[in-house]
Formats: sequence, structure tokens, C-alpha cells
Amino acid sequence: MKIMLKSKPRVLIITSSGGGLAHYTCHLQEYLKKYCKLYFVTYKKNYINGDPINKPEDDLIAENIRNPYYLLEHDSPSSLFDVIHLVKKLEIKLVDIQFCTTAMPVVFYYSLLTKKLKELGVPVVLTCHDVLQHTLQTHRIESLRLLYDKTEHFIVGNKSEFRKLTHYFPIAKSRVTIIEHGVYNKFDKGKFTEESARKHLKLTNKKVILFFGFLRKYKGILTLVDAMKFVAEKEKNAVLHLAGSSNVEDIVGEIKIRIKANNLFKNVKLSNEYIDINGIEALYKASDVVALPYINISQSGVLCMSWYFKKPVVVTDIFPEAPLIDRKMGMVVKKNNPKQLADALLFLLQNEDLAQKYGEKGYEYVQKHRSWEKIAEKTFSIFSRYIEK
Repeated sequence: MKIMLKSKPRVLIITSSGGGLAHYTCHLQEYLKKYCKLYFVTYKKNYINGDPINKPEDDLIAENIRNPYYLLEHDSPSSLFDVIHLVKKLEIKLVDIQFCTTAMPVVFYYSLLTKKLKELGVPVVLTCHDVLQHTLQTHRIESLRLLYDKTEHFIVGNKSEFRKLTHYFPIAKSRVTIIEHGVYNKFDKGKFTEESARKHLKLTNKKVILFFGFLRKYKGILTLVDAMKFVAEKEKNAVLHLAGSSNVEDIVGEIKIRIKANNLFKNVKLSNEYIDINGIEALYKASDVVALPYINISQSGVLCMSWYFKKPVVVTDIFPEAPLIDRKMGMVVKKNNPKQLADALLFLLQNEDLAQKYGEKGYEYVQKHRSWEKIAEKTFSIFSRYIEK
């Protein structure tokens, strides 16, 4: 589809200054800027702990989200007017909010901002990285309704999220577009081989199962640790590497209890910290298989990144991609089933040639079907509907 433009319209993207939303924006903007002039607004302070923010979280964000305006303060009315003033000053034609429900404290702020933008005649597109919180609560749905009711259009990652949005909220299907998550391809700097990565992480001569991302219960962390009891019985050198921060949800105590109860001190490596972008390459290249035993799922950048690094995956059958993955790019198991999860992990660890083929298939798929060039074109085709009005 060719998009004809007389001049590039000005689009404001509201995103975080770190983490998944920022990294998504980093990848998207590279191709989206072909169609529009992009400006970025982000948080002036952390909405969880109140710490001030005045710079990007990492080098990737600094390189790709240039000169952002640090204006967002969810508890400051004046911040709303700062954003509105900027929209007027820059003659913004559309605002895209990169949103996930982890940011519930800012929902009321966003709903007010969206209302004000609508009064100005500036349409808002909401890129929903998850439609609902992973623990469903009625009062949270009502809070989200305040924001969703005022949004012109929604971008969601798959059919499951589409169904959630149109089921729980009075939103016409014509206002929702599915655009699948793109491939995270900016983290491999070519600094490590498998051997050097394992040496760097002190995992030499180990069979490595990687879990990467925030340590949260809905991701099946506890089931995964329980599964390692069965894995370790048959593969003494198997190590589960839990790499990610628990600052969103304190789960480390429960993990350590399970490690102790099953004597898994040699089989579980816990890296409870935010993983800087410079550490991601080594994590993936040191691993044999990536485990995503989620109990609840919206979409997963970690899955796309695993495919990019040519790693076979084990996912639960709640993943929208499960039919694509099953015995083609990895294995699919039932959620909350440690024994079945262990069997799938062992199968991949013990069948290295097949596991390698699965990893290569995943890479081929994500390169063909999840390119940012296609995602940017689809995204702007949505923007253009409202910019032209």
C-alpha cells in the first residue's frame, strides 16, 4: 500500500523514558518518521516512586528518541496544560499514546489529557500493549473506561486483545486495528558468541534455560522454578537463569523458598536486577532455550526477541502464537503444569539439532512477518484516516 503525502504531518508520541514501551517506540520511529514529523513527550518523574527523570534510561533510547520533552506528571494539573501548550505550539495533528496497564496511576491523567485534546480537535490513537491488567478488577475497568471512551482509535497486538477491548468496553470494532508486535533487532551488537557469553555469565558447560523480563507471578515464574526440580533430576548441569527485576511485584522471597525446598541452589541463577540493554545480548546467546510459561498474556516483546536470537521457546497454550510455535519453533504446554513444562524443556535440551531448527524457523518467521517497516506503514495508515479529517 502506497501512502501519498504532500508534506509530513506532525505527530506527537507519548511514551515512557525506559523499558518496553520506550524500546517499542525506538524500533517503530525508525520507519514511522518516513511518513510524519515525530515529536516525543515522556515522564518528568517516575509515577511509582516519584523520582525525577531528566534523561533516557539507556543508550538505545537516547539514540532513537531524540530530544524528548519531559512534561508528564500524573498528579500535576499544570503538567496537562504544559502538554496542551506544546501541542498548540508545534501544530501537532495527532497524538499517539504508547500505553500499558502497569501505568494505572496515570490513567486519570491520560483521560483528562485526551478530553482536552479532543476539544482542540487533535485526535488520539492509543497503542495498547495490554488492554486490561493481568489481574482483572472491576474498578480498574471503570477507570480504563474514562480513557478508552475518549480515544479515537486503538492499536492492539492480536485477536485476543481485540476481543477483550470490544467485550469489556463499548467500543466499535471499526475503531480497533490489530498490528502484531515487531521484532526487537537492536540488541545484538555482535559482541558475544555463545562461548564468550557463557563465560561472561559464569555458565560454562551448562545447559541454560532463560527467563527474561520483569519477575511477576502472571508470567508463571513460580511454576517455572517448580519445574526445575524435574529438569535437574535428569539434567544435572541444567541452569534456569531468571534475569529481570522484581521492582513491580515482590516475588523474590517466594522464589527463594522454592529454591531451598527443592535444593535447586546449583540449578537456578537469580539475577534480580534491571537488565541494561548492553546485557541482553549475552543473556540470549548464553541460553539454549527461552521459557515463557505465562499464566496470563497480552503480547510479548520477549517472544519476538527470542525468535530474533534464534532460540527455541517453550510457551503456554494461552499465547496467541501457540499454534504457530507448537513443534515448529518450540513447544507448547498447559499453564500451571510444572511437570509438562519440565518435559518440554528437557525435550529441547536433549534434542539439540531439532532445537536449533526450531530457533531458525522462529527467526525466519519474525523477519518475514514482524518487520517494523510494515508495522510503521500500517500504523501511519491509521493515523492518516484522522489527520485527513
